[in-house]
Amino acid sequence: MTMTYDEFKNEWLPYHVAKFEGIVGWMRKLAGVISDGKIGATRTDVMTSWHRTLARYSVEEAKTATDLMGGEEFPEPRGYYKHPLSIAHICKKLRGGSGKPSKRQQGPRVMSDGTESFTCPVCRDWGLVTIYHPKTVNQCRQAREIARRYVYTATARCSCNERHHKDLLQYDSKLDLIAPVDYATDEALTALIDWCSIERRMQDAEWNPDAWNPLLDLQPQSHGQAFLEPSDEVLD
Repeated sequence: MTMTYDEFKNEWLPYHVAKFEGIVGWMRKLAGVISDGKIGATRTDVMTSWHRTLARYSVEEAKTATDLMGGEEFPEPRGYYKHPLSIAHICKKLRGGSGKPSKRQQGPRVMSDGTESFTCPVCRDWGLVTIYHPKTVNQCRQAREIARRYVYTATARCSCNERHHKDLLQYDSKLDLIAPVDYATDEALTALIDWCSIERRMQDAEWNPDAWNPLLDLQPQSHGQAFLEPSDEVLD
């Protein structure tokens, strides 16, 4: 899979900037003219170059790399201009080091009749699941409501995954809620609020987070973006 410029600009770039907020100020300085009067790179020039660097990878791969960058295994490079090369490097590692999709089995097997076969019904054998960010869940539990601007998702290691991405938080159905692709719709947020409701749990003595998950059928089919310990600036 590859990433179009629109996907880069409207999906990956805002996601990346949300984690590395200093990029915003750095971008503002890309006016196209430098102090000695010579013409420098414009913001559009730089973004086009960034896209060319990442175009061979999918949006989800780039988002995964964003969440991994800054961790112990993949430290943040010094200088925002180095970010796209670092993201591409991480994407390559995630593909098995060759830059091509890994031959190691990931995701459901496609049978000869076109149907999918998988062992884990939660992650469909991807090993990773997209969940509502713990800070989003905590705020929702405390306020019993949530504003869309505070709704974030992250990816955790599935409960079936004991082999890879061990530096990531492991999904716990008692603490985490799997997020659908359209995670910020009215329907999805209502389900999130209901799931976080202490009163609902107290009223239902047989409450089972595995049995009652209104979003399970809407869960994303890809591995999403990886989860690292959130920074303080994710949510105000």
